[in-house]
Amino acid sequence: AMLVQQSTTRDSSARNVSTLTTPTILRPPPPPVLAIGGIDVSNCHVPIQWGAQGVATIRAVLQAPHPAAVVHDIQESMQQNYVVLVQ
Repeated sequence: AMLVQQSTTRDSSARNVSTLTTPTILRPPPPPVLAIGGIDVSNCHVPIQWGAQGVATIRAVLQAPHPAAVVHDIQESMQQNYVVLVQ
C-alpha cells in the first residue's frame, strides 16, 4: 500500500495561503525482521548480530520450570553480547 500526500508551499504574496504542488509518494518502512525458532539462552544474541531487530522465544520460556528465570537469563545473555534491549 502506498500513501500519497499533497505537498504544499507558501505563496509569498499572501499570508497563510498554500498552493498544491506535485504529490509526494510516501512508502511505509519495511517490516522488522524477527528471528523465531530454536531461540534460547545460548543463541539469542546471534540473530541480532546478523541484523534482526528482535527475537521471539517460545519453547525455551514456556517449557522451562521457571520461565521468569529463563527470560532473565536471555536478557542477561543479550546484554553481555552488547545487544541493546528495548524495555
